[in-house]
Amino acid sequence: MTANEPQTGWVDGWARRHYKQAIVIRTLLAPWILFVVVFLCAQGDWSGLVFLPFFALDLWLLRNLVRYGRSRNADSGR
Repeated sequence: MTANEPQTGWVDGWARRHYKQAIVIRTLLAPWILFVVVFLCAQGDWSGLVFLPFFALDLWLLRNLVRYGRSRNADSGR
């Protein structure tokens, strides 16, 4: 699988051009979503569980960005 193949996951054009910045954003967003879920659930508001699919989506997109970055670096010979 190379970096230019569409099977590397659902990553848009901006994220592919700026994958390092997108990885930082996704890395900071994941703990924030988890914090919101834990905070709301600790308050007794179980509607915080609604954010768990967004947390899973963020981790999935982060994984795809990391894979894209690794394949891009492997293709460039680094």
